[in-house]
Amino acid sequence: MKTKYPYSLLTVLGLILLMLTVRLLVPRWDTLNVKAVLTWDVLGYYLYLPSYFIYDDIFKFEFMPEILDIYHPTNVFYQAYPAGNGNLVIKYPIGVSILYAPFFFLGHIYAKIAGYPADGFSAPYQFAIGLSAVFYSAIALWVLRGVLLRYFSDKVVALTFAIGLLGLNYMQYVFIDGAMTHGYLFFMYAWLLHFTIKWHETPRKRYAITLGLIIGLSTIIRPTDIICCLIPLLWGVTSRADIHAKAQLVWKYRLHFILLIITAFIATTPILIYWKTITGNWLFYSYDDQGFSWFDPYFRVLFGFEKGWFVYTPLAYLFVFGFYYLYQHYRTIFWATFVYFILNTYIVISWDVWWYGGSYSCRALVQSYAVLFLSLAAFLTHFFKGKQWNKWVFGIVLIPLIALNLFQIWQYNENIIQSEGIKKAYYKRIFGKTSVSRYDLSFLDNKDYIKDESKYEKRLLGKHDFESDTLNVVNKEFYQGNKAYHCRASVNEFSKGFEFKYKDFLAYDEAWLKVSLWAKHGDWETYARLVTVIEKDGKPEKWRGVHINNHLNTPGQWVPVYYYYKIPKGKDPESVIKSYIYTQRGEKLFVDEYRIELLTR
Repeated sequence: MKTKYPYSLLTVLGLILLMLTVRLLVPRWDTLNVKAVLTWDVLGYYLYLPSYFIYDDIFKFEFMPEILDIYHPTNVFYQAYPAGNGNLVIKYPIGVSILYAPFFFLGHIYAKIAGYPADGFSAPYQFAIGLSAVFYSAIALWVLRGVLLRYFSDKVVALTFAIGLLGLNYMQYVFIDGAMTHGYLFFMYAWLLHFTIKWHETPRKRYAITLGLIIGLSTIIRPTDIICCLIPLLWGVTSRADIHAKAQLVWKYRLHFILLIITAFIATTPILIYWKTITGNWLFYSYDDQGFSWFDPYFRVLFGFEKGWFVYTPLAYLFVFGFYYLYQHYRTIFWATFVYFILNTYIVISWDVWWYGGSYSCRALVQSYAVLFLSLAAFLTHFFKGKQWNKWVFGIVLIPLIALNLFQIWQYNENIIQSEGIKKAYYKRIFGKTSVSRYDLSFLDNKDYIKDESKYEKRLLGKHDFESDTLNVVNKEFYQGNKAYHCRASVNEFSKGFEFKYKDFLAYDEAWLKVSLWAKHGDWETYARLVTVIEKDGKPEKWRGVHINNHLNTPGQWVPVYYYYKIPKGKDPESVIKSYIYTQRGEKLFVDEYRIELLTR
């Protein structure tokens, strides 16, 4: 029997198979590893389930110290914090836990049958939650295929999925880091589009109720996604006259609209009940001091070299170009999708934690791809209606960009593209590389570098081996001797350091400092910098602060960390040069053999 839409069918089935394969090849259910499924932010989204159904402890989380000790899902328990009344409140909304729930129970049942610890974090739970993202994404792709085929050809839909899933960061946040919110919201948006179309074709109460459920659940997965309600509200609007017509349609089916609102509210009640139970308030801002800079958005989210959407995944430009064709030829769906895209992007780039933790490209936009596939398909449709050479040019550009994205996702998972703190200079250094050198790592913080020390005379200016120190030192961890310095932000942010007079270096035509130490860390959460700075009257003039963790690969191993600091000309002779270790957070970094050397021609 011949299939009506073979290309999109085979593409979707192939992508689902690829998704499952990648999920199994990069399993991340090594339960004793911070890269496991139920770690970091995912732990916060998941915590509702084990705390309620296994430990019956949603107030204090007294079971967490043992879980942290056994599984190490996070180094600092930031996923919940004091609510002010003696209870701990989970930072993240409850919505993803609702979608996790069927898989959580399957994992729990299997853990008991197979003899695994039924503690919410052993391998069956990791495996079940890991596969849940594949399950929801597979359904989403199938539903979205039906949506796209209403407007676009079979071949265009197939190519849209290939570009969207392989050429962007969707793969990272559904195939690999799938337990984050993005794949689940992608699932919600696919159904939102489906039932929006169904209701506008044939207004029925059950469609309105389902839309309300989708909007409400999306809101308690990620509160800012309440703006998804704009899509059904603006669907079919092409002009000012259509706004009036839409208002009349809503009034005509006002009972549907009321049912939608009631259902959406009911869908949000789990988080309201939770907040009331834990904090005593029906409404509670769980993100504490994190907020938005509405009047000073962070455009680096789109164009910066740390997480820039258009930098790491340049095929995202096709979404933007596609809106032109969507406006020209698919006006009935243009305003709903375009207004949503603009407002959603504005919200994403206004969030003060603009880097969105450790991430590849801008992960906060991944769920919107379900909507943006419409603009991408519009672009592809009308691009290929042009001259024949368009296809060749597009293929020549498209294939390398998809290959680049897949390679960069591999680099990201190998920590070559680091999850935080990348600068343009570093990105240029590691572009296309399969490994990084210490020279490459130096570009994360500092462009000053000497490639060949043999061309310089070297003299030791100072050394701290911490053997005679008593402040913040330990005798159980050391590289040489019997003691090492323990970086502890809670005890002392600034280490013992060095200070030199700037005028003592003026006699040299070219002078450099080599600042070095040996370091060892016990977790990734200790955040410290090795600083060198010129100060005049206590104010910095040239500052360099190398992130020590950028140079450390494996917890528990001593690693050399060093960088070069070129002493600038033209500063006030009375200025001073200082070097020290600045520990911003954490408790588990040790350093030893801290040295300053002078290199001159």
